[in-house]
Amino acid sequence: MYDRKYGERYSETKELSTTDIAKRIRTDIKTAIQNKQIPDIRTSVRTKYFSGGSSIDIEIVEMPFNPLNKTRIKEELDNPNEISHEDVYTAEAEQVKQFLKSIMNSYNYDGSDIMTDYFDVRFYGSVDIGFDFTEKCREQIIQELSLN
Repeated sequence: MYDRKYGERYSETKELSTTDIAKRIRTDIKTAIQNKQIPDIRTSVRTKYFSGGSSIDIEIVEMPFNPLNKTRIKEELDNPNEISHEDVYTAEAEQVKQFLKSIMNSYNYDGSDIMTDYFDVRFYGSVDIGFDFTEKCREQIIQELSLN
C-alpha cells in the first residue's frame, strides 16, 4: 500500500525476533565503541512486546561527558517561568543518539503514513539519555554555575 523503507540489515535478519535483534544491536554498539565511532558509553537495550507489536528502546545510562546544554540550564534557572529555545542536549550528545538510532533503524522497516495515521513498522523504538544520569549531570552543572 505505502512505500516501505528498509534498513540495510533488514533482509538478513527478517526471520529474527525483536529480542534477537536487540542482541545484535548490543553487539553493534560494543563494536562501535571499540572502533571509536562513538565514545565509551554504557547503554541499556530493552525489548517490549504488546498487542500492537514490539519495541526496542535504547537508553544511554552513562557517558564520558556531560550531555546537557549548560546555556539551557542557566536560562531555566534565571527565568523559571519562561520556555527556553536552547537545545536540551549538546551537539555531541545528539550525534551519539543519532548514531544509535541509525544502528536500530538498520534492522527495521517503515511503511507508515502519518498523514492518514497508518503505522507499519517491524518494531517501534526510541533512543534516550537516562533520567538518573541526566539528573546527576544537571546537578553538576547547577553546582558549577553556583560556584561562578
